[in-house]
Amino acid sequence: MMSLLDRIFILSVAVVLFALAPVATAQERNGGINMGRNDRIVIVGGGPAGVHYATLLVKKGFTNITILEQSHEVGGKSKTVLDPQGGYPHELGTCYATALYQPVFDLLKEYDPTNTLIPFIPTVKGHTWVNRDANQSVVDYNRYALQLAVQAVGPSPLPKLMATVDAAFASYISLHTSILGVYDYGLPPRPSNWTRLNMTGFEFLKQNKLLVLEGFFRFVFQQQGYGSLDESPAFYMLWWVHPDTIRQKQAADSKGQPWVYVLSKGYQSLWKAMVDKYPSQIDVRVNTKVIQITRTNPIVITVQTNNVVP
Repeated sequence: MMSLLDRIFILSVAVVLFALAPVATAQERNGGINMGRNDRIVIVGGGPAGVHYATLLVKKGFTNITILEQSHEVGGKSKTVLDPQGGYPHELGTCYATALYQPVFDLLKEYDPTNTLIPFIPTVKGHTWVNRDANQSVVDYNRYALQLAVQAVGPSPLPKLMATVDAAFASYISLHTSILGVYDYGLPPRPSNWTRLNMTGFEFLKQNKLLVLEGFFRFVFQQQGYGSLDESPAFYMLWWVHPDTIRQKQAADSKGQPWVYVLSKGYQSLWKAMVDKYPSQIDVRVNTKVIQITRTNPIVITVQTNNVVP
């Protein structure tokens, strides 16, 4: 039987943070937020964004930070389950990292250096398995991607098929650039024409005759946890499948090198290590669900706590 207790935190502080966004009263928005380094800051959500923001605040000299997390541990949806047979990480959120994840690599070096990168090669048989139907039959990623490519363009010799794939990659990069322009990996600029994106990711591939790449996109977008190609907006797909992702894949493939990595201890190990480094400055309240935020002065946060760990 779970023991539930409603509590109210009354904060003598000027700001509450929800994920990464500051929440302030109208007066604070007009006149700025005046905070002392020892004033209390509350971050709602102990996922990667909340954890990272807390550590950045510590580095700026703030010393009284509380993270409210509704689950029993930090990490949010970026949760890792270790295989009891060999300790291999199974990610329930972000699954892997490419070379574009340099900020993550920097955090690993700073907070969790023993959480090393393991090459994860999706084009090698056995490294990734894909369920194809309700009977739970599985194929490895390499065969899966080739099957979808053949399904899109018809049977052809492997060299010709790979040339078709490379041409489709070039076409995707050209389309991406014409819609979003040239920019570094990250938040994209406003599209030049929203009507070209008024569809799902899968519909975008189909409309632009790029279904030969369906297997690649199912892996790099869908398996990574961004969502289903059949339901996610095309804009979201273009956001995360940046041309540099494809260029790095092609460069690595040409050298026989990996372009995808998994973390030896999983992503959640990193988020835990980050808050553990600052026990005096960051107070993590797990099993704490925020019910309401009243933007008065002082701000009042109503929470529901569950002290029973699953």
